[in-house]
Amino acid sequence: IGRLYVNSDYSIKVRNRNGFDLYSSLTATERYNDAVVNIDASDVSYLPAGTGAIATTVQTKLRETVSVFDFMTAAQIADVQAGTASLDVTAAIQAAINTGFNMTFPSGTYLVNNLTQSTSFHRFYAYGQVDISKNANGALLTCSGNYVEFDGIQFVGTGYTGDNVVISGSNPRLTNCSSYGAAGRALKATGGHVQIIGTCGTYTTTDATATGYDIEIGVSGTATLYHQLIGVYSAQPTGGILLIDTGSHVISGGQFGKLTIQAGTSPAGVNGGMTANARILGAVSVGLSSSIFSGNQFSTQTITFELGTSAHTIDLSNNLRDATIVNNGNANSIIMRATSAGSTADFAFGPSSWTGSVKVDSVNSWNFPNNVVLENTFGFRLKDSGGTSQIGINLSSGNDWNIGANTGAGNFMNIASGDGGIYLLPGGTSIFQATTSTFRPVTDGTPNLGGASNRWNTVYATTGTINTSDEREKQDIAALDAAEKRVATALKGMVKKFRFKDAVQAKGDAARIHVGVIAQEVIAAFEAEGLDANRYAIVCYDEWDAADEILSEDGNVISPAREAGNRYGVRYEELLAFIISAL
Repeated sequence: IGRLYVNSDYSIKVRNRNGFDLYSSLTATERYNDAVVNIDASDVSYLPAGTGAIATTVQTKLRETVSVFDFMTAAQIADVQAGTASLDVTAAIQAAINTGFNMTFPSGTYLVNNLTQSTSFHRFYAYGQVDISKNANGALLTCSGNYVEFDGIQFVGTGYTGDNVVISGSNPRLTNCSSYGAAGRALKATGGHVQIIGTCGTYTTTDATATGYDIEIGVSGTATLYHQLIGVYSAQPTGGILLIDTGSHVISGGQFGKLTIQAGTSPAGVNGGMTANARILGAVSVGLSSSIFSGNQFSTQTITFELGTSAHTIDLSNNLRDATIVNNGNANSIIMRATSAGSTADFAFGPSSWTGSVKVDSVNSWNFPNNVVLENTFGFRLKDSGGTSQIGINLSSGNDWNIGANTGAGNFMNIASGDGGIYLLPGGTSIFQATTSTFRPVTDGTPNLGGASNRWNTVYATTGTINTSDEREKQDIAALDAAEKRVATALKGMVKKFRFKDAVQAKGDAARIHVGVIAQEVIAAFEAEGLDANRYAIVCYDEWDAADEILSEDGNVISPAREAGNRYGVRYEELLAFIISAL
């Protein structure tokens, strides 16, 4: 036993434990004859090829990764390789784990129980099909190290109680692994950022009760975040995934049973995460807010958003045709369901209790089951023949209604109705009615046609107006007295010709001449005889307040601005009757 050296000229030098060189002139190409040199791996130097690399020993290099077979007897190895799993190899596997080195498992079945692991950044690799099978009650493997990785290993718990794999450390990763036959959880992890990526089998519990789950992640009272479950498969709808006080997790692809996103004490940071592109067979219950479901295929289960939650999103990319959605949380969640069953494309908003569907038919007509409500200042707009969006109907910021838009000269608007007519309801009261034969006030003798500051210019009619003259509706009937007849005589001489100022301003010399009286002169004539002109309906006086300009949404003037003012007027039918009385 000694040390073996390779010189720079590739000659070999062997030195014994006492420091004496043996066969110092022996070259690498010469025979050793009958010389026997026994060398321990810890005594052989290993120099990596990299520049500046530090020399180590062959033993250290070999043990960067250990094979579990290095800790097993020949009989145990043969039993594992044969897959008979009749010999317990717990002690050997535990010894390999305790080294803290990365481990390889050659193909075979390993019969073990209650393994423990505590080293961080520990790696477990399977070469071929590796089954680690439970042979006693309790957890198959309990892992407390951080950043521990398992690759290609199947954990089998058939026939015994307890969970299969229990992980309390953070950032564990299981890549193309599986865990099945578990009486408890196939995998239970309470640390942060659990990664389960792909499967070489399934994650399955044998617990088919309502509280049975294949995978449980998280713990009540501690927010564990950023879990990733990608391509996880389970063989039964009664199992599934339980998440407790987690946040920003991602479940993508795969197939599993129940999905419960559970609120424990709901510490800060927890939320419902994202579930996408998965086939979900069991009931879904979401107890944390802000969950997102996209591209999932559901069965006939119930999907419940629990009381106190909000801001969920479940869109039309999910196949929800046979599922029932119950929203016990806030109504601000975006819930969309495809409900097509015939010649139309139907979809609905909200939980299943909201039964109305929006329908789109083969000619792209849209049908809504109820009111369409738009925010203030927004409305329905239509494109004109030039492709420009125009107001159809909207409500302004001042809560004024606009219907239609100025789309150019020659355009008009039709308002159609049945033979019951069209009613106008300013202030919520029915005031005017257009029927098939008349335009009339709804209440007899109440509204006016025009106003003091909003007068008609010319009224076109085939006959004159009809004024009420029924004796049954009059009182204080009497002949005009002498003073009144003197006023009438005076008024006859006050008839003059004139032109209106606004007409002259607009038309110039083309403004036409009118014939009539001056209201102020009529008032003076009454006063000359000691009479009050305001007692007679011949003279009228009106005042109005100032008003701002009112514009539509697209800037058209609906009502122009006006200054405050007043104006005198005359009722000519009464004036003429008054003058005639003096003839």
